[in-house]
Amino acid sequence: MCKTPREFINFNPYFNEFPNWWKIKKNDMDDIINTDTHMEFYNKAIVKSRCFKINNVDVMKFFDKTPIYMSQLGFVMSNLNFASKAIVIHRDPRSVFVSWAKRQMNSSQTVEQFILRNIDTLSKRYLDYFSGSIFHKGDRNVLFISFEQLCLDVENHLNIIGHFLDGHKFNNIEGPVRYNNVTSSKIDRSKVFEYTDHISEDTSDLILERNKLASDFFANSAERVKYEEWFSKKEEAIMSLLGIFDISDKYRMIDGTFFDPKRYLFRYSDVLDARVNPVKHWQNNGKHEGRFPC
Repeated sequence: MCKTPREFINFNPYFNEFPNWWKIKKNDMDDIINTDTHMEFYNKAIVKSRCFKINNVDVMKFFDKTPIYMSQLGFVMSNLNFASKAIVIHRDPRSVFVSWAKRQMNSSQTVEQFILRNIDTLSKRYLDYFSGSIFHKGDRNVLFISFEQLCLDVENHLNIIGHFLDGHKFNNIEGPVRYNNVTSSKIDRSKVFEYTDHISEDTSDLILERNKLASDFFANSAERVKYEEWFSKKEEAIMSLLGIFDISDKYRMIDGTFFDPKRYLFRYSDVLDARVNPVKHWQNNGKHEGRFPC
């Protein structure tokens, strides 16, 4: 998520949590981030980490699970040229909002109260994750898996993931429990529609309406169909504008910065509505206004 490993020191809470997650001594972090490339960073981190058997490590088969990667997937993959594949496990916004609420709310609130009071912030965060990854759906090196389908048909979807990872076999699908609101270390089918226990139908409808551009991530097929036109119309407008200016929909480096024209237009509707060249807008206005390039 950072241009260089040295910038990681200012990227929190991830930098502060990194020693705990990776079982690395805090005084080793200065040496780890003092590198020129991301591959050097990971190589040093693996050597310093107590999570790995040092003599039995193949960096090219290293897995890193961080949901925020979804928000800028193209940028992340361009930094990690040694990590050739990515898996996006996406989840219905209602389930995600309930999970976020249970993690952040105080004891005087209900899950529904927290969601309604923070609906704008939660929706912006969810749509950032969606827009940062969805345009990679046609990329053969990126696999999209529905969390709901994974829970309901574990064996089949693990086989799909294994095939995508060049025949990897999963012998253990349990993981550590890191948060208080996580009740199981296994894939739990009860989590699929858990949101119905916490929010009303009106709140459910509100969440879907606020996140209708992300209908491709909705769990219910009827709801996906109902809202899919919103994303399709947006994508059509984006591709039309890129065509007018003869701009490829692929990311490129501009002034040393990773720039994704499709995501830039998707994120900033005012640029799309003004029908201006997104590359020129980023160079002349966007970066000075603090806009994200991807």
